[in-house]
Amino acid sequence: MRRSLVGVLLLFAMFFAVPAGAQDSLALHYAPAGEFAVAYRDLGSGDRPLVLVHGWACDHTFWRYQIPFLARRGRVIALDLPGHGWSTKPKISYTPEVLVEGLRAVMDDAGVSQGVLVGHSMGGALCRAFAQRYPHRVAGLVLADPALVRAPADPQKREEFVQMMKGWATSLTTGPEARDHVRAFIEGMFVPETPETVRRLVLDKMLGTAPYVRDSAMVNFLHLPTREESLPTYVPTLALFGAETVRAEGEGLEEELRRLFPHLTYEVWPGVSHFYMLEVPDRLNDRLAAFAASLP
Repeated sequence: MRRSLVGVLLLFAMFFAVPAGAQDSLALHYAPAGEFAVAYRDLGSGDRPLVLVHGWACDHTFWRYQIPFLARRGRVIALDLPGHGWSTKPKISYTPEVLVEGLRAVMDDAGVSQGVLVGHSMGGALCRAFAQRYPHRVAGLVLADPALVRAPADPQKREEFVQMMKGWATSLTTGPEARDHVRAFIEGMFVPETPETVRRLVLDKMLGTAPYVRDSAMVNFLHLPTREESLPTYVPTLALFGAETVRAEGEGLEEELRRLFPHLTYEVWPGVSHFYMLEVPDRLNDRLAAFAASLP
């Protein structure tokens, strides 16, 4: 109890009582993972923590409103994926496999045999990949506006889809206008209701990610799902989508998710952007706590 209380008070001090930019350098652990040292925070206490996994070009501070709340109720771990945030950034290829193994290294270093994985955007796809590779280590999945590559079954449409992804990746990673394209891509994930403070925070963080990490992670993420990646994941799963994301995804999203996640609870939230953990934190916090409490 004393460890949990001290951890929560320290976290509040780190996030809210010191100047911006300084708070995130405090109280970090580092897990060795091959060429990486993967940074993470570990607060609260409990046998089965919630493990928070951020999205592409983000870091663990996107969960700033979830970490203190969850640490008061149990244990929470929030990591910076390899190459992101306060993790080391060697110039290598940032494949999904590298990122998933960074997550495994954190769980190993923290002594976590089984956790509830919460993944935002690309982090949702990484959590699913982790659950497929290490099913015994995942008690439940929360997919927060996840980025899951959905390829058409029709061969001609499939080839068109491949070419579209290649062109998209090139525009975001190559040439003098790439940074402007990345900015436009990020801004396209906001909604009219997104506060200006959230817009600035998200843009500053994502555009501040090392370009070679951002580019490599995007190029490696945009690939057609393999047979193994198309198999169902049999773990209790909560998928929380913003209504605008569902609209952009088009028809068949829920049906495909129910095939991929047979034990699925599916919710669509109107009026929120892709970054709703920063916009409606109380709603997400309550939903995470309720889902974790519902698991056997």
